[in-house]
Amino acid sequence: STHNNDTRSLMNLAKIKYQALNDLDGAENIYNTIYNNPKSKDYKSQCLYNMIDINLSKGDIDNSLNEIDNVYSNNLPKDLLDILDIKKIKIYFYDTNRDSLIYYSKKVLKSISREHMLYNDILDILNLFYNYQDQEIKEYIDAKYKIMQNKQDDAIDILEKISEDNPIYTVAQFESIYLDAINGNHQDALEKANYYTQNFSNYKEDILLLEAEIYDYMLSNYSKAADIYLNFLELFPKSIYYDSIRLRLRELAS
Repeated sequence: STHNNDTRSLMNLAKIKYQALNDLDGAENIYNTIYNNPKSKDYKSQCLYNMIDINLSKGDIDNSLNEIDNVYSNNLPKDLLDILDIKKIKIYFYDTNRDSLIYYSKKVLKSISREHMLYNDILDILNLFYNYQDQEIKEYIDAKYKIMQNKQDDAIDILEKISEDNPIYTVAQFESIYLDAINGNHQDALEKANYYTQNFSNYKEDILLLEAEIYDYMLSNYSKAADIYLNFLELFPKSIYYDSIRLRLRELAS
């Protein structure tokens, strides 16, 4: 229908304003208009999801919570209620609100199916709080918040400053190498990966694989990638990546 096409065009415009132009207010106004239009019910959940994220991007955690509380009611369909609870988990994560985060994570994990696209993400967040103290993950969470605000360089700076005696150090380093890689800072990523694999054993499997993939897919240096893949197979014969790496080596050799 014409209305559906118009709504889809507005959704695309809002997405451009939000993600490409960083026009948060402009995007929020469009999402709000679509959300409040009774004819746009197919887009309600996506608009709500994005409006809450925009408030988070603005650094307004309280307003994000208020936005959820204002629309939260038992009349909402289950999928919308689940989305609101998932957003609460995200907010409590950025706010390091341990008790609320654990409560809502358990609630959502019981409510959604294991096939849900965010099931494992919620499990990972829950495990983070089970495995570390608040002060150990504070900087890591600050970095994750910067990523959400599309401030990747700030996030990398924070992750790099996390000290080696912090138990979250290895997770932070992996994240920092990955961010450098996807932002085109290939040399920085490779130097950090190399230093890390020489000096630490935790996460070595993941970081070595990431190093190989930077050479392979980002720099097209196939001989260097093949060397690292071969080294990987020797070091980690029981790795879940073993077969896919062997397959990739066969492709590189042909």
